[in-house]
Amino acid sequence: MVKIVGDNMDTQIKESMIIVGDLVPINEDEKNFISGSIESSIDEEIMEFFKMSKYRICNLEAPLTKEDKYISKCGPNLKINPDCIVGLKKLKIDMVTLANNHILDYGEKGLKDTIELLDRNRIAYCGAGKDLLESEKPLFFIIGGKKVGIFCCAESEFSIATEESAGAYGFDPLYTLDVISDIKKQCDYLIILHHGGKEFYRYPSPELVKTCTRMVDKGANLVICQHSHCIGCEMDYKSAKIIYGQGNFLFNRKHDEFWDSGLIVKVSFNDKDTVVETVPIINKLGKIQLAKGNVAKKILSDYQKRSSQIENSKFIYKNFVEFAKSKKCEYYKAFLGGNTLGAYVYRALNRILPSRKNEDIFFKAEVKKEIYNYILCEAHREVLLAILNDEE
Repeated sequence: MVKIVGDNMDTQIKESMIIVGDLVPINEDEKNFISGSIESSIDEEIMEFFKMSKYRICNLEAPLTKEDKYISKCGPNLKINPDCIVGLKKLKIDMVTLANNHILDYGEKGLKDTIELLDRNRIAYCGAGKDLLESEKPLFFIIGGKKVGIFCCAESEFSIATEESAGAYGFDPLYTLDVISDIKKQCDYLIILHHGGKEFYRYPSPELVKTCTRMVDKGANLVICQHSHCIGCEMDYKSAKIIYGQGNFLFNRKHDEFWDSGLIVKVSFNDKDTVVETVPIINKLGKIQLAKGNVAKKILSDYQKRSSQIENSKFIYKNFVEFAKSKKCEYYKAFLGGNTLGAYVYRALNRILPSRKNEDIFFKAEVKKEIYNYILCEAHREVLLAILNDEE
């Protein structure tokens, strides 16, 4: 169900929960969060909208720490000035999910600093901890006469907890689905916040559909994927809802068609049923605002169109294959050593030669088959991961 929020909003607190995507106050937003002047970053109408609900949840996409020692990984290392806790409290955030690919960017010290700061300020967290056992613990809320469970997990990148080390909870189909089933036995309604999906891709991959529908099979009532930095689409499966891509909430790192819009998900509980609403927001001139008028209609219309497209499983597969083809150079380049001479030559040739001929120069058919088998086969992949882990 989608809804455009009108200008007249009831300020009475409702038996509802607000869930937003990535929150990373940097640049001017950092200053506003430290000073508590968050109205300069987030429109007051959104703040009033937040006040209407009983609980507010966000994805804290980076550790709250002053630690300078960062881990070696792919992509940027992110952190948030811990003094930004002033803004989080003013926004009345009740809980954050820490299950994401950046929460360990500044090592176990960065995560420890984050957890201690949240504890001191009575902001609940879920999805990360000092080890695997702690990171998998869910949270429960009593709302609308129902016991609501929140479980947070992430795809495996550089932030995952183990039995002996701190980090985010990584989704493991051989184990996590049983965890979900056990949690559902403890609550009436289960929400899963899954940090998964391909960045800047508005549709789910076939594998992500398998993952999220199995979560529902095991008891989830609502699954929200938060990693893609763009609004995606939604799927009604059995009696549950899956949102494939919520987009950012506040993350002024860059500006483009993907980055500058997102969805607030509002879950309302009453005696009869539970209603899930998606409310579009936009980043306008560096300030997060409710989308209105034709802008809101366009965002929701596109969202609904994509949602209808994924009712066809063949569309999901074909569209993902086309998207994957557009990333071919990027992925093959990694197997040539990243920024080495071979990678530069490959990129240059890709501009002047048909893609297939360029591939044949660098990757003979038997080489591609070997790479394919190393990644596809569980035994080979396990050996490869052990080798690469030992290199760190």
